[in-house]
Amino acid sequence: MREEPIKDYLIGFDVMKREKGYCIVESITEPAPDQFESIFRKLFQNIRMLFKAAKQQLEGNSPSDDLKAIEERIQKYGHYCRRAIIKGISPQKKSELVWAFLTMLVYGQREVYHLCRVYKGKATTEQSELLDVCIEILDLLENAYIKKDVSLLATVYGLEHTSIYVKGYALLDKKGDKRVVYHLMVTIRQLYTSISPLMGMIS
Repeated sequence: MREEPIKDYLIGFDVMKREKGYCIVESITEPAPDQFESIFRKLFQNIRMLFKAAKQQLEGNSPSDDLKAIEERIQKYGHYCRRAIIKGISPQKKSELVWAFLTMLVYGQREVYHLCRVYKGKATTEQSELLDVCIEILDLLENAYIKKDVSLLATVYGLEHTSIYVKGYALLDKKGDKRVVYHLMVTIRQLYTSISPLMGMIS
């Protein structure tokens, strides 16, 4: 029985018993209400870190941070927040909206992570600029979440429209490897879609 998924992706769990074909996992640390916001902020910080490391790789440089290690932290933080929501100890009142917002953020960054796993080439400047849009949208989402400022989200609408329907589609029409454009367009769409639950949370 492999223990790596527990060690790599779950905070507060440990394998207590091992037998052939199975193991018993127990919670050794329960989520706490006063930790939720800190962990949620770390989720944002690590997604941003992953985007910046991915940009370095796509530009042909060695990433300053280990993408796999960042991804594992993001998964840990995401699972921790979901446990807090399920147990009803999240300080956020609209738990279903928090769950949806969290899920879309994690799904969006996964596209960038998997892109970097399968694509080892050097992206064009135009392709790399789509990742800059991802970072800009993430910053706007985080600031809107922290400041509870819906007005910050208006900029995201324009960024999504231009980067997908204008720049993205134009890049897909060009010759060459389409994987970079595809994955980054999906990331932008996921981050954009997260606006809906976020607006419900902060309005």
